[in-house]
This record gives sequence, C-alpha cells and structure tokens, in this order.
Amino acid sequence: MTVAMRPEVEAATQHVAKVYGEQLKACEALIDFAMDVGEPRRGRPLGDQESKNILSADTIIAGLFVRASNTNWAALELCRIGFGEKALMLQRSLFEDLADLAWATVADPQHAVQMFKDHEEQEHLLFGDAAAKYPQIFKTEALPTVDDTRRKELKDKFGSFGDKSWTGLNLHERIEAIEHLWAEGDDREELHFFRRIPHRLNNSALHTTAYALSAIKRKEDDEGISFSIGPTAQGVEAALSNSNWMYTQVLRIALGHFDFPLEDRERLERLYVEGRALFTTLTEDQVRGVGRNDPCPCHSGKKFKHCHGA
Repeated sequence: MTVAMRPEVEAATQHVAKVYGEQLKACEALIDFAMDVGEPRRGRPLGDQESKNILSADTIIAGLFVRASNTNWAALELCRIGFGEKALMLQRSLFEDLADLAWATVADPQHAVQMFKDHEEQEHLLFGDAAAKYPQIFKTEALPTVDDTRRKELKDKFGSFGDKSWTGLNLHERIEAIEHLWAEGDDREELHFFRRIPHRLNNSALHTTAYALSAIKRKEDDEGISFSIGPTAQGVEAALSNSNWMYTQVLRIALGHFDFPLEDRERLERLYVEGRALFTTLTEDQVRGVGRNDPCPCHSGKKFKHCHGA
C-alpha cells in the first residue's frame, strides 16, 4: 500500500531540496562513503577471539560508530522533510557519540570494557529497582540484586540514578581527554567551538527551555504570539552544517582506529573539504582580487568560478 506524503511535508521537502539541496547531498555523500568503505569489512569478527570474549574495546568502538552513523542518517532525513529543529536534537546525541567514540580509542582497553560492563550492571539494577514496584507485572524473584557495597561502588561511578556517562566522565572531561586527537590550532579550536556553541544550543533544543520554545515561535507582536506546527526550513542549515563536521570527525576517528587504507582517509578529506565549502561564507576581503580561474579561497579545491564565484 502506498502512503501519500502529507502536503505540508511535500512542500517542505521541495523547499529544502531547492534551497539546501547541495548541502544535503554533501552530507549524504559521507554516509555513502561510510557504507562503501565499510562493505569489505562486513562480517569481520571483533572481540577477543582467543578468550572467546565478544565484548572488547573494539566492539564498543564499532558499536559507537554504528550508533553515530544511524543518528546522523536519521538527522539528515529529518532535515530533508523540513524538521531541522528535531534534527538538532538528535545531533546533541551525535556529539556525545563522537566524544565517547574518541575516548574509547584513547582509553586503556581493559578499563573501557570494565566501565562498560559496570554501567550495564547498574542499568539492570536500576531497572530492577523500578520494576520491583510493579509486582503484578514483573516477577520480583527474577530481578537483579546486589549487596550495598557493590551498589555504592556503582553509585560512585555513575551517580544514584545512572545519570553519568558509561565512561564515568562528564562531557568536558571527555573532551579534555581526547582533544589531542585534533591538531593544535584551528582543528582543535573547532572541536571546542562545537562543544561550546552548537552542542550547547542543541542541548537546549532537546529540553523544554526558553530557547526551544522560542524556536517554534512564528510571530510575536502586540496581538500575541503564534507558533508554527509542522515542517519548516528553520534549523535545517545549522543541522546540515553540524552533520558535515560531526560525522566527518566520527569517520576520521573510526578509519584511523581500525587502520583503514590511506586512500580511504584521503578520499574522506576531499569529501569533507568540498562539503564544508558549501557552508562557508566568504567576506569581500577574501574574494577581492581572486580571478575566476584561481582556486577558491574557501579551500574547496575548486576554481573560484565553479565555487563561491559561480
């Protein structure tokens, strides 16, 4: 059975394709790249094969990569149909996926695996505590229990309600632990910029904040306030820009950790530079004196006439 697209979604989809089509294609190219380079490795076993232990630092890293990829993919689909603000909410998670992925590649593998196991244990324990309040639904004798000493150990690591990351570190601490993966200068500053600005705004968009409510405001005047419901172009450009940078970093780290061929990494860099140029606005000073056949100052690698000079 074919389900018709709602007219509001169809109109928004056409508008996004017209205004942000090139940016969307650039972000989708990164997903296509990931699927392409990952295909030859599909089915390759991970984990400690000697000890038959499936869980390892590599399986955690691979899982984080897949989670980040799916989150990014879903965010792009939301952008495509005009739900940019909702895409930004997902990208709040995407940035933490990036931080966790990077942390797992630099942490002691045994420590990372133990933290993951401990966090999983506390999750089961906390669920058991909640389920025990509903004996008519859950069999209480099957719920997990631990002694007070172990419960306190888990509480100290992850908080009373499991509100801390499985790494045991807050986001600021994770960024401090991984920042050396970005070269000093512009690259590292970009990492901190995304933590300080886009991630902060995306976090505000996710929760019920004044910022989040203002984002859906269509008009405010002496007669009152009106809100928009349904898809719009609002937030789409920011979400696409976030996706281009965040997912590229995820890919860089994954390709480096799993020792992908140099040509794959070089191909990724070309895709990123070409895509990033679409989100770059050049000033008059930057384009002054640039000939049509000169390289574009945005560093896309294209001639000016085929890029910002078009």
